Amino acid sequence: MSAKKEEGKAKLEDVREQVEQLVRNEKKAALIAEKLAGKTTLEEMKAVFADASINEIPDLRLSASVIPGVGFAPKAVGAIFGLQASGNLPSLYRKI
Repeated sequence: MSAKKEEGKAKLEDVREQVEQLVRNEKKAALIAEKLAGKTTLEEMKAVFADASINEIPDLRLSASVIPGVGFAPKAVGAIFGLQASGNLPSLYRKI
């Protein structure tokens, strides 16, 4: 245990770092979503981000929770198996 906190409302200085990280992530997600608006294939999305790459993972299984080269990503694995056609992303995946 590194600290003891009293029950009730948290002090700003105690949660500032967590709140800042959440706000940064939301802002980044909004910027990415804006750049990818209207893009429906992986190739179109890759064109938006110059250093992006499209990799094939032939032995990926639905029971996997890790994507090689990415890490722990069970939501992404589920979304990959929910693809409607090769390279077309369902709208659910864009929210992850």
